[in-house]
Amino acid sequence: MRRVPLGVHAVVAGVALVLPVLLPGPVPALAAALLALGVVAGTGRAGHRAAVHALRRATVTADTGISLATVTALAWSVPVLVLAAAPSVTGAGPAASATDGTLPPTPAGMAAVLTVVAVAVRRTGRAAPDPVTGPPDRLGTVADRWSARSVPLAALLAVAVAGFRAGTGATWTTAVPAGIAVLLATCPVALVAAVPAAVRAADRAAGPGVRLPLPAGSGDSGGSGGSGGSGGSGATLHDPVGWTAPWGRSWIPARAGGATGRARAGAGRAAGGRGAGRADDPVILRVDTVALVGPDVLTGAVAGPVTVHPSDGADPVTALRMAASVAAGAGPGSGFAPVARALAAAVPDEVPDAAEPDERAGTGVSGLVAELVPPDTADPAGTRVVAHAVLLGSAGWLSEHGIVLPADLRAAPGPSAVPDGTVLAVAWDGAARAVLALPRHPHHDARDGVAALRAAGVVPVLVPPDTDAATRALAAAVGLDPTAPDAVRPAPDPAGRAAVVAGLRAGGHTVAVAADPRSDPGALDGADLAIELYPWGTGPDPVPAPVGGSARIVVRGGPTEVATALGVARRARAHARAGLLLAATGTVLGAVAAVAGTPVAVAVPLLGVAAVRLRGVRPVR
Repeated sequence: MRRVPLGVHAVVAGVALVLPVLLPGPVPALAAALLALGVVAGTGRAGHRAAVHALRRATVTADTGISLATVTALAWSVPVLVLAAAPSVTGAGPAASATDGTLPPTPAGMAAVLTVVAVAVRRTGRAAPDPVTGPPDRLGTVADRWSARSVPLAALLAVAVAGFRAGTGATWTTAVPAGIAVLLATCPVALVAAVPAAVRAADRAAGPGVRLPLPAGSGDSGGSGGSGGSGGSGATLHDPVGWTAPWGRSWIPARAGGATGRARAGAGRAAGGRGAGRADDPVILRVDTVALVGPDVLTGAVAGPVTVHPSDGADPVTALRMAASVAAGAGPGSGFAPVARALAAAVPDEVPDAAEPDERAGTGVSGLVAELVPPDTADPAGTRVVAHAVLLGSAGWLSEHGIVLPADLRAAPGPSAVPDGTVLAVAWDGAARAVLALPRHPHHDARDGVAALRAAGVVPVLVPPDTDAATRALAAAVGLDPTAPDAVRPAPDPAGRAAVVAGLRAGGHTVAVAADPRSDPGALDGADLAIELYPWGTGPDPVPAPVGGSARIVVRGGPTEVATALGVARRARAHARAGLLLAATGTVLGAVAAVAGTPVAVAVPLLGVAAVRLRGVRPVR
């Protein structure tokens, strides 16, 4: 069954709100109430179910407060307006409440509008997860926590106002609407809007290359990220940004039988963490080290130029084809990945597959490459398949296999002549055939990105797959000292790079790892904060939001975009905190105005939503 767009529900709610104003009288008011009944019962059905479920668990949530306000207003309006529209009823009677000065012409219209707004403000601009199979929406955790205290107070205040009005001689048709006005004015829709508004503002500020994760429970479906999330009541939450705890975990009420939030924070500080923030802060504030992991993190996944120096009688194209074939067999995260990409781009035709690929990390790759040999006059039997044992690596590695470079290849430019690149020799059938020179240069934004990371208060650490001169030249070109052990920590394979991350954490650092998930999943899994980095030249545009349940930041680019992600995440948390304070202030002012009998008090939740949603996160430049 196709769902009716929310815009249609909004139009119906708007008609229910303004119809009694444009056409005064009991019949238009009754029609408006019936329209509002359809909106509140239909559009707000999921919220009402959630409210009932919460009450069964003896808890109060934001859905409870919204349902209390809207259902109460509707339950009052419809019977009264039915009586007002009945021909047998004349005079003031019950219909007087429809024009009471405390409320607009019908509180049912306001209930319908609040119902639609409560659904709309939960939208972040991202694809909504499947309500059945997807992870639960945990962005409302803070609103639920605040509503657990504010909604009971609002209900008591509404009863007190109605009782006071009745006790001072007002009729029940005046006293009850006064209490309903308090419920409508304190409806927690602005609280519900605060965190989703911060998510939307962060996505706008970060641009298409950065997406922050939403909070994920330990039992939610979807991917998993680094450890170090913010906990909450119930299931443990992984929340590196701090959406569910804008003031730190010390604000989270203690669960039954557990230590208080501040006690847990004190225990964290006693553990000796060296992060930039307090021990009870979300991990985004505690990160003090960013590990840039993998072969493409500074250069991007772009194919560079290749210079071929063939030996006498060797075909340069054949040498490229053979080298590209065995290089393609290198494992994910290998230092040969940039080499394989450059060689594949340089081959003018299709690259054949290599059988039995083998790699010695950081040294060389080998394999069997078959080619079709057409018949000739010496052998007219027909096309033959010939397999070649191909090796690609350093001259020293080839010598270990009994292959010595001939004099003309020894005269070719060596590593000292290409300090910012890689020089490899390719051999097959026991003879060296060519020397390949592949210069590598950092991306034009890489140096500024490393500087931006330092400006963000974190220490960048390069974890490359090799230790050759090209890697040292890349590190120096972006402002890292290649001789400093804390600046460049090479590891030849993904397992070694994951061990480097573990070592950094064991040293007391709070580590964010920026790595390609296709090549270094182990390093990402071992991070305090996992940043899935799709290097320049790869990945979709815009990057997709993290999969449901994932606690990872997703970035396309390099160090600049990683710094942007950190800055936007920190400011988004502050945005959520300010939005919650603004919403809470509006709720208090609305309650005061409703108690004073001001007719516009019921519009306060809508004004609060507008104020929260229009705020923005300042872009990071």
